[in-house]
Amino acid sequence: MKRPCKQLKNDGTPCKAPAIHGGDLCPFHDPVSRAKALSKREEKKVVASKNLELTMIDIIEAIESDDYFRPLLIAEGGDVKSWKNWVVCLKAIFALEMTNEEKRIYSEFTGNSEVPQKLLKEIYLIIGRRGGKSFISALIAVYLALFKDWSKCLKAGEQGWIFVVASDRQQARVVHNYIKHMLAKQFPDKVEKELTESISLTNNIIIEVRTASWKGVRGYTIIAVICDELAFWRGEDGANPGSEIIKALRPGMITVPESMLIAISTPFAKNGILWDIYDKKYGKNDKHVLVWKAPTVVMNPTIDKGEIDRAYEDDPVAAGAEWGAEFRSSVTSPFDPEDIKAVRMEGRRIQLPRLEIRYKAFVDPTGGKVDSFTLGIAHQEDEYIILDRLEEIQAPCDPKIVTKEFSEILKEYRCHQVVGDKFAGNWCSGEFRDNGIRYVNVDKTKSELYLIFQTLVLSRLVVLLDNARMATQFQLLERRPHVGGRDTIDHIRGQKDDVANAVAGVCVILYKDSHLKLGPEYMAQRMPTTVHTSSLSINSPHEQQKSRVLQKLRDEGVI
Repeated sequence: MKRPCKQLKNDGTPCKAPAIHGGDLCPFHDPVSRAKALSKREEKKVVASKNLELTMIDIIEAIESDDYFRPLLIAEGGDVKSWKNWVVCLKAIFALEMTNEEKRIYSEFTGNSEVPQKLLKEIYLIIGRRGGKSFISALIAVYLALFKDWSKCLKAGEQGWIFVVASDRQQARVVHNYIKHMLAKQFPDKVEKELTESISLTNNIIIEVRTASWKGVRGYTIIAVICDELAFWRGEDGANPGSEIIKALRPGMITVPESMLIAISTPFAKNGILWDIYDKKYGKNDKHVLVWKAPTVVMNPTIDKGEIDRAYEDDPVAAGAEWGAEFRSSVTSPFDPEDIKAVRMEGRRIQLPRLEIRYKAFVDPTGGKVDSFTLGIAHQEDEYIILDRLEEIQAPCDPKIVTKEFSEILKEYRCHQVVGDKFAGNWCSGEFRDNGIRYVNVDKTKSELYLIFQTLVLSRLVVLLDNARMATQFQLLERRPHVGGRDTIDHIRGQKDDVANAVAGVCVILYKDSHLKLGPEYMAQRMPTTVHTSSLSINSPHEQQKSRVLQKLRDEGVI
């Protein structure tokens, strides 16, 4: 038990408060303890004064100050003048006064004739690659976190959240790393705790990485959200979940008057949430939503224009989207989800080897760090190509170990030869040979495999296993016209197609070795059977399938 304080009160009575450990006085009467308490109180007053000072600075003053963001802009590329178009964008977002020249720039990239009169709620920055949108969105997030007083919006013990949302955590860390760098360089005293995917600030604000899922953003008080590469978000079903995620975010921002949603992205196809927002809001003088669309070179004049010119020469359509911030009108999905569903055998995950069947196999190898190593095994019965086995070893993995495992599976199906692409030169052939399997390079490109496989799916000549990742990857493929008139099929940026490639590959090599000819008469026989009636509706399954098959035949020059 602590002894009582020996100091007398002002009225002459004993204090009796517990003395500090090893002393005779309580903390109030001990001069050292009292000095420390007063020092802490003064320190809190200084911190409060500094915080108050920050809240009186607008974002343009902050980026022009050597104490705040100006050194970061200079380090990122050039002086503040080289960021002049971004300065206009920031003035629009925060409803700051503009010069006549700045109003002209604002109208050029927004299509609006009226400048904003109050803080905007939602901002969609459709900018070409390397245009500085990730850096600027991180700067806005740091400004909102530190230069605004959110205490009136947060209840006792409540925290305010800034989310960086992307298709995966690796993508989200691009913006997150910018934020970490800004805080470490210019505001280290504001960071209370730093983890891999979150940063806690001294003012009760947390900045955290989240993946694109509407379930993961509910139930928070949100002061800002950065939606990174919104055009390329994909859910488990292959669809862009952006609309559902933004609907889930808005209730968390409704109690915070100056909260902000910032979506940044390079454009892609004319579908999905980003295209819908652009189509509805661009140039409409909306009081709550700003859509800013600009090519790379005007937002980042320090970039090498020669590289961009070469990209336009190689592929004008792709370069127009990547560098020119133009939506692609020519991108289509080669595999309709209903078509893939129609050829999937529900509930069948694997078919064991049978003695009377001759099997063939296709592999999609990998270095083991990023992509999956996949294997497809199939056989033919009458006119049908049937998928029997589908294996995927996801990264990270050891290719040598996977090659050995796949070789054992191939021997179970009496496959002493496997077909694959020319990955890593002769490494694959040598590694499979060491395991008793002959490796043969495929004589077609990936796009050619997909184009032939598309015809097999439309004509219902394949029977696939029930594999969710396979179905999703087929839905995430995009068909684009290419220079020279040939279409290409590949996965969209940020997604994978290793499983889909193995399935398409094994089905196509079986089709090549068969005697099937996809002529008009044969294709006509492949139409779905229907009940005989005097007339068929153009909306019937029969007519819809017939239309798809005939159009495919016309595209391929068969008829």
